[in-house]
Amino acid sequence: RMFINYQPVTPAGKAVPPQFENFEMRNVSFGYGDGEDVLKDVSFRFQRGEKTALVGENGAGKSTLIKLMLGLYTPRSGTVLYNGVDIREFDPRLYRERFGVVFQDYAVYAQSVYDNVACGAAGEEAESRFTQAIEFADLRSKVEGLAHGADTVLSREFDDEGVNLSGGEQQKVAIARARFKQADIMVMDEPSSALDPLAEARIKGHVFEGDKDQTVFIISHRLS
Repeated sequence: RMFINYQPVTPAGKAVPPQFENFEMRNVSFGYGDGEDVLKDVSFRFQRGEKTALVGENGAGKSTLIKLMLGLYTPRSGTVLYNGVDIREFDPRLYRERFGVVFQDYAVYAQSVYDNVACGAAGEEAESRFTQAIEFADLRSKVEGLAHGADTVLSREFDDEGVNLSGGEQQKVAIARARFKQADIMVMDEPSSALDPLAEARIKGHVFEGDKDQTVFIISHRLS
């Protein structure tokens, strides 16, 4: 009931974000509630087409940084800039459409593989993007081996012919979903935590050797 009674955050801005060119955090600090700062005076910048990796210990604030990037949190101090403009000037929903994100707490739904990845998109273009997305996420051979292919439901709760995926396969579905979006910036938070080394290597190969124009921001605690 408390959750239902929460009021939605009123969008601070109305501007429409243009095509991505560069992103910057400038002297950003953030803490939860009245606690100490989790991030202190953080500054970095990346450009369109760059592949950027942020490596740090568990609890260092890496996932918090992503939520600041997306405007889900507001810095205590400093500025988050998209194409040199404070992100608070943009319509939050339109701004977040510029990102395809793999969070650590991703979800897999009791729907078909296709619907889990495409999230309602249909048509020839969507089907082509779906194929590219499952290839990117090292999931294509698994999907093609299922009894009903991409129409296989990812749960046995409502379909006796459904399947229950392993933890690593579920993570691949989340990666494929983010890739399907074909957003300006792909953000991946610990994207290989549940993957075996071979799958991890294949997906990272797709990230760094694939689309040269795709901007990717990867967060990990693993140096590999």
